[in-house]
Amino acid sequence: MFHMQRRGISRIATVMLASSVVVGSGLALAGAAAADTGTGSGAVATLHEPELIAGMSGPISINGDSGDTAGGLIQLDTAPGKFLETYCIDLGHETKPHSKYQEADWKATSLDTNPNKGKVLWILQNSYPHISDLGALAKEAGAGSLDTGQAAAATQAAIWHFSDNVNAAPTDSQAKLLTDYLIAHATSVTEPAPSLSLTPDTVSGAAGAGLGPITVNSSGGQVDVALDSSSAKAGVVLTDKSGTVLTGADGKLLKPAKSNDQLFVKAPAAAAAGKATINASSTTAVELGRAFISLNYTPSNHSQTLILAGSSTETVQATAGASWTAAVTSTSPTPTPSTKPSSTPSATPTTGASATPSSTPSHSAAPVPSASSTPASGGLAFTGGGSQAPMIAGIAGALVLAGGGAVFAMRRRGRHGRTAA
Repeated sequence: MFHMQRRGISRIATVMLASSVVVGSGLALAGAAAADTGTGSGAVATLHEPELIAGMSGPISINGDSGDTAGGLIQLDTAPGKFLETYCIDLGHETKPHSKYQEADWKATSLDTNPNKGKVLWILQNSYPHISDLGALAKEAGAGSLDTGQAAAATQAAIWHFSDNVNAAPTDSQAKLLTDYLIAHATSVTEPAPSLSLTPDTVSGAAGAGLGPITVNSSGGQVDVALDSSSAKAGVVLTDKSGTVLTGADGKLLKPAKSNDQLFVKAPAAAAAGKATINASSTTAVELGRAFISLNYTPSNHSQTLILAGSSTETVQATAGASWTAAVTSTSPTPTPSTKPSSTPSATPTTGASATPSSTPSHSAAPVPSASSTPASGGLAFTGGGSQAPMIAGIAGALVLAGGGAVFAMRRRGRHGRTAA
């Protein structure tokens, strides 16, 4: 069946609708970004060989071809003797034998901007294997009877109709009735929550500060969280929002976290620049409808993207990273001693605009020119003090004497004028 599917996929790549090709290639970039973060979250698995589960597939016609594409349930192994059942949501790519897979959000797949992505989940919830009563399923679809191969092929064809925008139909007439029923009744359903994740997957800041928050997201109950051992030995801790330390000397949380808990990473204030890893693990449900992408996904090189066909309890992990820079230490400058002002009052003006009157008594009320006046030659204004003070005082005295003589002469002329009249 594996070789049959590979030939079918290669052929389909040449006949797919142009719109589905555009959607697939454009959205592959989002998957690349998600897979290249260097951190993982949720369940991990390996593609089984052969990937199609025996007795759970059948021939499907794509856009009117002869129906040599096998479609049905694909197996991902999570542990010896334990596996997940999935369907394909990525018709344009082949499965690569023994590929490693990672649980992912829909935004990391071609479902990201697909307006029909919620209908894919409805089909999973309302068809095989989630609905295991084949008699009831056949009755809903108006079919006489259905076996597991017919039911799986019918479900895969209905999924491809929405995930890849193709006209997909099982070659078996009874199976086709189920496909038609599923396509006609599908409605949008919201994406399931991740089994376990830490968001964001990286935080940064300065040593001594609480870096975060890092939020724990889980579909289950208790989540074990710990720092890597080298960070814990160096004094790095996890705290809550108020700064209360939550980890012991080994870097593990003193009690398990739960979904929506917020954690902060704190390095010692005197620490040099460094990094830490936060590891979380839990045994919890991986929900039906979670996507699985191949590790190291790139748009041009990845194994076929899959979607979970039934919920399963798995041991899952998630990681996040923290980095910090050395804290900046501020140094205050040493104050310079100031010179004590002289207690002896100066008899010389210190400024032109608010000069203190000279201690020498004035002999006239005649105004004294301001010492701050700007010279006509454009030189610097006088700011008071200095060796020019005695000269200025002498000039002022001469002006006082000259002013007094002028007043005396004017008075004499005035009296002579009135007498003449």
